[in-house]
Amino acid sequence: MQTAVIALEMRGHISFMNPSAMKTFNLNSSHLGRQAPLFIQNWLEQVLQNEKRSITENIVHFKTSEKDISFFTNLITLKGSRSSQIGKALILTDITQRLRTEEELSERTRLLEEQAQLIRRNTEQLEETNQRALTRTAQLQALAEVSRAIASINELDILLPTITRVISDNFGFYHVGIFMNDEANEYAVLRASNSEGGQHMLERGHRLRIGPTGIVGNAIAAGTPRIALDTGADAAYLKNPDLPNTRSEMSLPLRVGQRIIGALDVQSTEPNAFSNEDVEVLSTLADQVSIAIENTRLFEEAISSAAENQVLLQQYARAEWQTLVKRQNKIGYRYAGKVEELPNSIEFSENDSSVDVPILVRGQVIGTVRVKSADGKRPRPDELDIIRAATERAAIAAENARLLEASQQRAAKEQTIGQISAKISSSVNLENIMQTAVEELGRTLAGSQVSIRLKSDEK
Repeated sequence: MQTAVIALEMRGHISFMNPSAMKTFNLNSSHLGRQAPLFIQNWLEQVLQNEKRSITENIVHFKTSEKDISFFTNLITLKGSRSSQIGKALILTDITQRLRTEEELSERTRLLEEQAQLIRRNTEQLEETNQRALTRTAQLQALAEVSRAIASINELDILLPTITRVISDNFGFYHVGIFMNDEANEYAVLRASNSEGGQHMLERGHRLRIGPTGIVGNAIAAGTPRIALDTGADAAYLKNPDLPNTRSEMSLPLRVGQRIIGALDVQSTEPNAFSNEDVEVLSTLADQVSIAIENTRLFEEAISSAAENQVLLQQYARAEWQTLVKRQNKIGYRYAGKVEELPNSIEFSENDSSVDVPILVRGQVIGTVRVKSADGKRPRPDELDIIRAATERAAIAAENARLLEASQQRAAKEQTIGQISAKISSSVNLENIMQTAVEELGRTLAGSQVSIRLKSDEK
């Protein structure tokens, strides 16, 4: 670091220069006693002005053909023998390198700050990406769990509470409710909920009118999702004392074809809690819930219909067998060394050595197989298995034989009807038609007297 010293008389003439000053500012001995160059005078004036403004750091700049030089400047008052002021001395310390170092440090600091900001932004973006990934994972998990529940549960009273719990656990909503329209489509009735407040609502049969008032009623009436990001500012929101902490609410219609059957309602304690992804995923969930409700309804209808059909089949089978037994006038057979018919007056008496096995056809008892051992002992377990298996096979064969006989009778009847119809149709006048009808019916119904009489208005 070089230091230049220049002393000036009161008139501004140079009275002293050290070698560094001469070399740096391209001065020589001829400048002594002469007026200082203008740049030195300007420096002096600048320093004096700074002193008046209490500026202690004076930096001046000098440009040579090779480089720019910066100096830290001190001004010293020169006094004579009588302490009178005789001039000023400028002491200029070269701080070019220091300033350059400071600039480099400042630039490096700036770059580091920029890098730090970039790292912070990247970290924030990474955290947001991770959060979105976690949220998306939870959403997919919810979809998967709801799909599994739909696939494995066929009872609405179990399925709907399961769905509300799955959605609440994976999305973090403090209340999830499923509403179903009543038969008149006037009210939406709460059918399931995960929250404590929702349980109170279920106990008292909570319902909401379908229409423009209220988030749930509005969503069902319009058939589109209804979202209140700030319940305090949404006119459609109806405050519920069972859910006092609700700050945002979203209700999505449950649609089956063109019908709206209810709504999926979710509520959060945070304002603006629902993102676009939440709306998209919950809409998919609402569609799944709608399908599950409809499938369960159809399943229950199918079970009920199957049960009704089973009852009808049992009643039909019982009636057919009763008719068959009456027609044949035989109550059964027995074997005691040979096969013989049972007399109509026989009655089975209770006996510890006998075994009764019911003959079942379509769940109806049409008879009984009784086995009585000659030695008075009950049949062994393996003998019982044989008796039951034989009885089961006999019941199946008997029912098949009855069905075959019934189908043959129906076929014969249809054939007879067809033959009679063909002969009647071949007649060309009323007299022939009536004669043919009487003749054919008389032949078909052997032993019967058949007559046709046309109605007269006189009688």
